Amino acid sequence: MQDLGVLNGGQFSIAYSISDAGEVTGQSLDSVGNSFPFLWIQSTGMTALPMLPGATCGFAGSMTSHGTIRSQGCIGCDPCWK
Repeated sequence: MQDLGVLNGGQFSIAYSISDAGEVTGQSLDSVGNSFPFLWIQSTGMTALPMLPGATCGFAGSMTSHGTIRSQGCIGCDPCWK
């Protein structure tokens, strides 16, 4: 088990996918409950991924063997993390 940490002093993070190379994608909630997509790599730790255009929150899901990450964004944060 590995503690992935959180983004921006956040409340918690959730991992959704792990690649064959050990890279992890998921979401991290900040101190007020906004959800941000992330990529975690052993050498660099957790990094925020850009939001999709118009999104105010989101998460990163599965990753292909070529490194493409599936993500989802929402306008307003309630449905993204519940």
